[in-house]
Amino acid sequence: MLGSSAFWPLLGLLVANSAHQAHADDARHTGPSKPIMLRQSGGFTIGGKVIPNPANPNMTLSCDHGYVEYFTPWKPRKTGIFMWHSSSTQTFQNRWDGGEGFKDKFLRRDYPVFLWDGPRVGRANWACEPSTYVPDYRDKINFQAWNFGPVYPEWWPDVQFPTDNEEAWQIATSARYVEYDTIKNVHLETDAAAIAADSGKLGDSIIYLGNSASGLRAQLTAVKSNSSNIKGIVAYEGYGYVFPDNAGVEPGDAFGPFVVPLEDFKKLTKIPIQFLWGDHRDESFSFLNQSRQAAELINKYGGNAQVIKLGEDLGLKGTTHIAFADMHNDKVADLLEDFLKKNKLDRPPVHNGPKTPFINVKSTPVGRVPIASHLAWLNNSSNYSVIMDTYIPGRLEDKVLEDQLVTNFRQPHESMASYAPGGHHPVHLGDTFMDGRYTVRGKLGHGGCSTVWLAKDEKEHEWVALKIVMSRFTELDQQIRNHQWLNDHRVRHIPSLLNAFYHQGPNGKHLCLVFEFLGPPIYDVVIDWPRTRSYLPSERAFTWRGANKVSEEAIFQTLGEAAPLQRFRKPTWDDIWDEQMQDGVKLAGLSQVFHQDAVPSHLRHDVHLEAPETIFTGTFDHRVDLWCAGYTLCTLIAGQLPYTVLPGGGSKAHTVACMMFVTGEDMP
Repeated sequence: MLGSSAFWPLLGLLVANSAHQAHADDARHTGPSKPIMLRQSGGFTIGGKVIPNPANPNMTLSCDHGYVEYFTPWKPRKTGIFMWHSSSTQTFQNRWDGGEGFKDKFLRRDYPVFLWDGPRVGRANWACEPSTYVPDYRDKINFQAWNFGPVYPEWWPDVQFPTDNEEAWQIATSARYVEYDTIKNVHLETDAAAIAADSGKLGDSIIYLGNSASGLRAQLTAVKSNSSNIKGIVAYEGYGYVFPDNAGVEPGDAFGPFVVPLEDFKKLTKIPIQFLWGDHRDESFSFLNQSRQAAELINKYGGNAQVIKLGEDLGLKGTTHIAFADMHNDKVADLLEDFLKKNKLDRPPVHNGPKTPFINVKSTPVGRVPIASHLAWLNNSSNYSVIMDTYIPGRLEDKVLEDQLVTNFRQPHESMASYAPGGHHPVHLGDTFMDGRYTVRGKLGHGGCSTVWLAKDEKEHEWVALKIVMSRFTELDQQIRNHQWLNDHRVRHIPSLLNAFYHQGPNGKHLCLVFEFLGPPIYDVVIDWPRTRSYLPSERAFTWRGANKVSEEAIFQTLGEAAPLQRFRKPTWDDIWDEQMQDGVKLAGLSQVFHQDAVPSHLRHDVHLEAPETIFTGTFDHRVDLWCAGYTLCTLIAGQLPYTVLPGGGSKAHTVACMMFVTGEDMP
């Protein structure tokens, strides 16, 4: 049937989706190509205080707080972008002509976004002290300050502003708040922003995106904060800089310089920083000169600070004071994402789950924590662990493995119910196998019929992957023969089988396979196609150069050496990719592999992976790989499954109905 017309509609869908995706990629600078899907949005106040009325202490005023508006994409990336402007959040919401601004651009790219109004600014304008407003006629002054031209109304010839759009000029000059540029208010804003950073409400990883006076305030907040979640600063034409007290710099006004103790200043050396400047900025410009001095001092103490002139250095001619609102802000956004990628801040989040497991194991001695005691963490739905070797509900013998099906789609660990006779072997950290040769040190993952553990080969003094199969699947002896055949034929992209033995445990006799230790699964490092990532199989892994001989300190620095309870979650592989990955990929999970001259009676996988002839006739041969290859390619290129899949695969009737919906015709 694979050679008949039934296959071609699916292939047509694959080609059409591929072409659509290519077109969308080519057109990313001409308009939105992906909808914005939000998990949640909202806002909250932070910091500030409550003061009583001097005349009536029972009457109070909540004041001097900041305000955060937040937007969380459906599948958020690791790092949120804290957008901070000293006089208007509107600059992040739209381009000068009303086109898409940075807020939507980065939500569309799956970054969480925070819009910040500091105390007494915008939506946080309740002040604890009296203030007087006096109109300040600055529209024409801002023309020069915003770098639209040398003097009003002489535009720079290449300026990235719609100069013939009078409405755009009117919107630009009116979309501002009253700005309080005093030293006292700088500290008021940065104190509140530091409280926000330390509160945990902004997540584990944020960067500050500042402009003008807020560039200085972002630096000062990073110095004041006591948390480690501030991961970077990008400031567009920052007016004001922070210096150490040993640099011989005299403190200035609200636009700096600000002088702090050297040890506090060194906090800026722990994060990457970019000071970006628009076009037509002469080196004599005082704030540009200050940015170079500040960057030089940051780098002197081991930091990573850059000063970049967008026009001269990168060719973005006509860039203004507010680059993220310019007409070429798509290119400016690409530069920001390059910064995030370079510093590994663009990755999907690492979900550590609730801090407290459902089962209390405080009385269990550290180092001997049974696996069944802490497999109950639920995980965020955006971190599905997709397993290829799962089962068809109609063929399950009991509730144990049916529970396993749902677990594979919702949790990053195997089902607790699968630890029963015929199921998984309960493993403890420190357990030894094969007469003490292999010692379990951590967990690498799990599949539909096995768990995989990081183990130390005490004889060869190297790291290995120990796969322990459920005791009911004794027929998997075939897997040993498969690997031996592949080893004999030196198949490059298959992990080497180093050893095989049986282990008797409380749930039965388990086949144990010892493989070479590989690097991270493709699923954990492919981040450029966020939609596709959720469907990547976990049995494809990059190779890690010298993984088997790496030091214990290095391996746990990479995989994360957490408390025993957390060691049973899969590793995150955050710090290994750039330096240590080889250009190789190896395929694991070969329990369903068969020789074309020895076709098994059935395959054990989800029904949605079955080729049509297998569903209708119950027969198949080696050509079933054609269907699986097309299914996989469609998933990778289109960024979604070819047709809807229910948890556990659904029924055969459901799968056939979905195939017919995609092909638009009855199955032949």
